[in-house]
Amino acid sequence: MSCFDLPAGAPLFILPHADDEVLGCGAAILAHAQRGDRISLLTVFDGALGNTAGQWDQELIARREAELTSSLEVLAPRSEVARWSWSLPEGHAPSERDFQWAEQRLVRLMVQEPINVIYTPWSGDAHPDHKVVAELARRALSSMGHGAPALRTFEVWSSMPSGIAMPIDSDAWGILRAALACHKSQWDEGRLLERFSARSMARAPEGCFHGQVYGSSLDAARGAKRKGGQAA
Repeated sequence: MSCFDLPAGAPLFILPHADDEVLGCGAAILAHAQRGDRISLLTVFDGALGNTAGQWDQELIARREAELTSSLEVLAPRSEVARWSWSLPEGHAPSERDFQWAEQRLVRLMVQEPINVIYTPWSGDAHPDHKVVAELARRALSSMGHGAPALRTFEVWSSMPSGIAMPIDSDAWGILRAALACHKSQWDEGRLLERFSARSMARAPEGCFHGQVYGSSLDAARGAKRKGGQAA
């Protein structure tokens, strides 16, 4: 049976939007925080389209940033937390010039800060912003070569074809629920929690009620295995 091994060292979590710190990688943030690691987070997009109408909302940007602050106070209340927010327009299809700018900026961040492992969405996640972040991570890691941090990928709304399921016990699940509840702008009368709960139950390893799956490749075409800690 495969077991999830928490990577050594300080992590950088690359989030497409505020709330992905719970939906995609909350279990890993919690585990790193409980081990005493420094937690670094980069939020790439501004989240201005994250309302029920799907229309751009300037006021929503500041609100979602504040919700992320509250969520991190739940997930990592005693941790040293470093944060960066690029506030790129949500839903924007970047040009090659945009990618080059973002790649250089991300590489500089990974070189200057104490970062040993990065967490990023996998390349097959359905949201276009998630695909953009995965491609950005691929470019930055490739340009760094052998000096690059280790890689872990996470899923938000689309299942990875392979990966290791990290178990979430009842205490951790309570913390993740409380952190997700901070995102009131995205709550949608509790539907956000319902979707998160359904996915975490579907992705749980044997013997657990909840789990999150993490991979070590950005590739969307890996072979699939099932259960026993292996994602399907």
